[in-house]
Amino acid sequence: MTRYLCDTSVLVATVCSWHEHHERTLVELARRERAAEELVLSSHSLAEAYAVLTRLPAPHRLRSVDAVALLESNWGQTPAVHLTADEIWRTLRRAQRQGVIGGPTFDMLIVASALKAGATTIVTWNERQFASSAREVDIVVPRWCSSNRPTSANPGNVG
Repeated sequence: MTRYLCDTSVLVATVCSWHEHHERTLVELARRERAAEELVLSSHSLAEAYAVLTRLPAPHRLRSVDAVALLESNWGQTPAVHLTADEIWRTLRRAQRQGVIGGPTFDMLIVASALKAGATTIVTWNERQFASSAREVDIVVPRWCSSNRPTSANPGNVG
């Protein structure tokens, strides 16, 4: 079975109906589900999604209890991979060798999580951020396909 991993940008767009990429994200995830691809998550992306949802500007900011409930209701049964201390240190040493600094370091952790989970693709809205760190996996930005548009209400979304 083909596995894919969604980064934080896709997790947030999935659950926020006001998000500019909400509908395209739902279409992409539905397409992958129909293709029997398996979603896996990075524990880092889940934590970062919580952080984003609880720090959004008003009126979109969620209370912490609501952010946890929203994430859990959508992905509570989805496999999540986390890196061991050794894997994190290995990734940080790799970042240092490659001259990666700042935010892309977190993307390298997400790539390492995807590889550990056996995912061949990372779905993201931040393609450029993965450019230097994702040579071993495909980076995909959700595409639009009008024949795949969602037709039902989107449960679990933030209005």
